[in-house]
Amino acid sequence: MSRENAKTLACAIETGEEGMQLGTYLRQRMGFTRAQIRSVKFRQNGLRVNGERARVTRVLKTGDLLEVLLEDPAAGASALREDYGRLDVLYEDEDVLAVWKEAGLVIHPSHGHYSDSLSNRVHTYFAGRKETVRVRSIGRLDKDTSGIVVFAKNQIAAARLWKQKEEGTFWKEYLAVCEGRMFPGKPDGTEDGKWSTWHTVDTPIRAAAGEKMKMCAAEDGQRAVTHYQVLCTGKKRTFLRVRIETGRTHQIRVHMASIGYPVAGDVIYGRADAAQEGSAAENLCLYAWKTRFCQPFTGEAIEIAAAAKF
Repeated sequence: MSRENAKTLACAIETGEEGMQLGTYLRQRMGFTRAQIRSVKFRQNGLRVNGERARVTRVLKTGDLLEVLLEDPAAGASALREDYGRLDVLYEDEDVLAVWKEAGLVIHPSHGHYSDSLSNRVHTYFAGRKETVRVRSIGRLDKDTSGIVVFAKNQIAAARLWKQKEEGTFWKEYLAVCEGRMFPGKPDGTEDGKWSTWHTVDTPIRAAAGEKMKMCAAEDGQRAVTHYQVLCTGKKRTFLRVRIETGRTHQIRVHMASIGYPVAGDVIYGRADAAQEGSAAENLCLYAWKTRFCQPFTGEAIEIAAAAKF
């Protein structure tokens, strides 16, 4: 399997694959779904064998060169405005781009941020290399949360990465500093436990009544599951590792506040007296510092980690 660019996938038909129909080959050998095959075959030159457009019923021969156009070259992100702000690239290959998002930066253009989002910066990054890539983020981070954000460079890669998220093979790990002294055992300190112990908050979350962009823990909300591990404690704060099974808005912030340990610097869910200790002036102490997923086409395990900026 070889690549000319982020939009084209090519491979040579090997002995033992001769006699397969093209559509069968795409499903069984390349992992395409029927819906993805339908999308590809209707593109101009979406499927080519030995340089000529081919139907999915074509019978393949040993040595045939199959080329798959993963995305229409015209399907770019030209509607995004250019933003030449700093972009920290952590990883890149033919299908995936991973970057660091700073606190205060939104991922997608929104009210008041039409030209200064992370997507704008990614679009400008590709445009600077004369590449037409539709910007697709896989997941999101809150505006005040910093950390790793992954983008797919084509439609098929995006679909496969989203499937990995649904299956749990694509995950993120967070680091957080929370207000209050938490112990390795139970949060209330009644059990010493071990530092390796993981704890779980399994409480539904929904929008807070009468509040704009604020969530709350409530039994009538959507299922939300957060796992955390105490790494170390100080006199007034605790350092945690956090993983989430679900991706609700402000999930980690809501869950940690619900058990009495709000994330430091959280002006929405933090303690009322936090401003007196200077916490309100800090950036939110929550960082998506590590992610792991599989390369959408080769299946290679990719793990990316970045130092959190406390």
